[in-house]
Amino acid sequence: MGAKISIEMLPVISYLAWEHLILVGPPGTGKSTLARSFLAHLGGGLVLSLDPATPPSRIQGFPDPAGLLEGRYALRVEGTLNDPAVEAAVLDEIFRASDPAWDALLPILERGVPTVLATANWVAGEERVEALKDRLALWAWLNGSDAADEAAEIARGALRRLAAAQEGDLAAQISAVFPFPGWPPGEELRRARRKARPGPRATRAVAEAVQDLARFASAERAFAPNRRRAAQWARVLWAAGLLLTGKADFPELPVAARTVLRWAWPAATAEEAAQWAALVDDWAVPGAGVLRKALMELEGLLAEAQKAQGGARNEKLAAAAQRLLNLRAELRHTAGEAVAAAFYKKATQALLSLQDRGRYRLPSWEEVLAAAEKKKEEGHDDERNE
Repeated sequence: MGAKISIEMLPVISYLAWEHLILVGPPGTGKSTLARSFLAHLGGGLVLSLDPATPPSRIQGFPDPAGLLEGRYALRVEGTLNDPAVEAAVLDEIFRASDPAWDALLPILERGVPTVLATANWVAGEERVEALKDRLALWAWLNGSDAADEAAEIARGALRRLAAAQEGDLAAQISAVFPFPGWPPGEELRRARRKARPGPRATRAVAEAVQDLARFASAERAFAPNRRRAAQWARVLWAAGLLLTGKADFPELPVAARTVLRWAWPAATAEEAAQWAALVDDWAVPGAGVLRKALMELEGLLAEAQKAQGGARNEKLAAAAQRLLNLRAELRHTAGEAVAAAFYKKATQALLSLQDRGRYRLPSWEEVLAAAEKKKEEGHDDERNE
């Protein structure tokens, strides 16, 4: 219930779905590290750092001199995005491309091959964003916490790799680009990309999920997808299901797979990206929406109690405690007993902390859902032991 697809899995899903990904964020947030690490994990690919001086020929190829001498026009495409040998490519600073290079890039993005992992420190003006909206399926905005999580994953992977090494040049291994935990071997990914196809059960499960989200998004926040975006959602969801289940024809779409759509909206700002991610969380994770509202309401009550003095403070605390009981009952009905119990336990700790004049911290909804999931798993373990 509490599990989610993480940002470092997006290159894998993008590659399996034959869709493009863009990573947006200030310098130092690990955009290029993530994208280039994935290319190295695959065994290689094309890396282009774009700037206003990048010529279109670096993207699409240049006229073959031998062909021109023979009176025919042909492009030399080796080492460009038109090279048939290139399955995946990193385009650093995509919005810095010159107008001629940009014009050469758009038809290739439209074609869908190779899979492009783009990075950007900023999002360009409206015209270029509009050009990319329907061409890039996944838009991930990175911040400082994302970079810290990514660095921790790299460090853990590096230490595991080092600990497992029995021979060879350790210095070379330390300096190598290490795959992120959870990435399947590169050869497996290439084989799955070439051979895996959605089966009838997976097709039905994905279609139902896309239809459900389209209704939810349009009704709740006016994020109505067009036909092309709905098709992108379908391919991305299937790739996430394939990655999580190891099956091309999974009978049900895992809840965690649904959360990949947190990055499946062309958000031009970090605020828009956060709004869309919250919407998907409410749709994808059972009980997430009602739980978030319950925590926000309780936080408001506790804030009022914290400001009050004397008898008024005790009255506010009593009101918060009564509302806590009511919220638990509402959550039990809408989100299930496990979520309600986890919420009650965490919120009770916050109330007691405030009553003792200490500092209180309400848990995030993710923490409550994770605790509920753990309790649920422990219950299953007890049943098996019996």
